[in-house]
Amino acid sequence: MKKDYLIFDFDGTIVESFETILRILRSISKNFGIDKITDKDIKRFKEKGIRQSIKDSKISLIKIPVIVKKVKEKLNENIINLNSFLGLKEVILELKKRKYNLGILTSNSKDNVEKFLKRNNLDFFEFIYSDSTLFGKDKLLKKLLKKHNIKPDKVVYFGDEIRDIQAALKLNIKIVAVCWGFNTKKALEKYKPTYLIEKPSEILALFS
Repeated sequence: MKKDYLIFDFDGTIVESFETILRILRSISKNFGIDKITDKDIKRFKEKGIRQSIKDSKISLIKIPVIVKKVKEKLNENIINLNSFLGLKEVILELKKRKYNLGILTSNSKDNVEKFLKRNNLDFFEFIYSDSTLFGKDKLLKKLLKKHNIKPDKVVYFGDEIRDIQAALKLNIKIVAVCWGFNTKKALEKYKPTYLIEKPSEILALFS
């Protein structure tokens, strides 16, 4: 498979941030009237995705932007302690050597992403497109393509969540779903991604 642009989701795809985000959510939950986050809640999220999990939790949609902002602020304090997934750094370096154009699409803040990339010696992505919304990721991906004048058939997108698959397929973009992030392999399979991989080293086989 040969594509010019390889665009990566950030949290759960490049960076191991799930446990940190979970810890932050638990620490601020009382401030937003959120019930204690249980192991059952976590299991439901991993199997159903963020949209259904929020719906099941009955958190007011009005609170979501404020919660997201607070999580980003707390993540900024913890970003120096986060790491990329084992083996992923070497894969990304190899993709760069092979002359692929690399980008990031994220709902995290651009500042957080840049700090992480610099600390981990991965600050050679050509662009980082950041937006605060948790929903409608296809719209963000579409804006990214328009901003950088990229055609959908020149792109492969990498993500770890159900919403990543839905966004890419809606725009007729090939999607590589990774099983080391937020949603389970079983959950990702249901949405029929173009490719489904279980470890970073499998990426290079797709782009040999």
